[in-house]
Amino acid sequence: MAYDDLGELQDTQAMSKRFLFSAFVLWLGTLVACFFILHLLFTPAAIAPDQRRAATIVCAMSGLASLVFGWALVHHRGARLSVYSGGLELFVSGYRYRFRWDEVQCLTLRVTARTVNGIRAATIHEYTLHLADGRKVAIPSGLRDVEVLGQRLEREVYPRAASRAFELLRRNQSVTFGPCKISNQGLELSGTLKSWKELEPITLSSGIFTVRKRGGQTWRVIPFSDVPNAPVFLQLTQSLRQAS
Repeated sequence: MAYDDLGELQDTQAMSKRFLFSAFVLWLGTLVACFFILHLLFTPAAIAPDQRRAATIVCAMSGLASLVFGWALVHHRGARLSVYSGGLELFVSGYRYRFRWDEVQCLTLRVTARTVNGIRAATIHEYTLHLADGRKVAIPSGLRDVEVLGQRLEREVYPRAASRAFELLRRNQSVTFGPCKISNQGLELSGTLKSWKELEPITLSSGIFTVRKRGGQTWRVIPFSDVPNAPVFLQLTQSLRQAS
């Protein structure tokens, strides 16, 4: 195995052939559709006058879609990610990100289910690393075994984030998780603080955190993807509520 300042090289991932093929097919299909409809628009009597507006809209949407898929293809084609024992290195679209695990402040995850005719066709996992210097590093969702990679990111990021959060709480300081701020006193959302004794246990279901007041009345709902280090947030709120 190779070693450098990030430690031992443990894994390297490139873009999956399936993702690149799908992006190419979608780009080519939307481009052909755009030019075909454009050809019809400039061919006399090819489209009825009352249908020309709809055809123009479809042509514009096809052209826009082809630009999006083309950008995705070019942007991600040469992406490569290397995982080290001490950090991570990512090459994407000419940019190089290289950092140690200790530099990662938090991890956010957005899961999107894509359906075709009511049947789930794919589940997209989008991981974003937020670094201490303010940079946000989006992990390309088309990487091979991205879910396995995501589990590795969680194992590296969450324990370190939990340790930092527990230390802040020990000093009686608050910890921020996106729109949520927790402290020994309670949970603050949108500038309103509720003590732990005023709240029921926070629950997570279908990608939504539900915060309820004592008695069961819903106080706030928060998307999982809006909460950085979401599992750490849930763990800490449970611990603080039990200790209150």
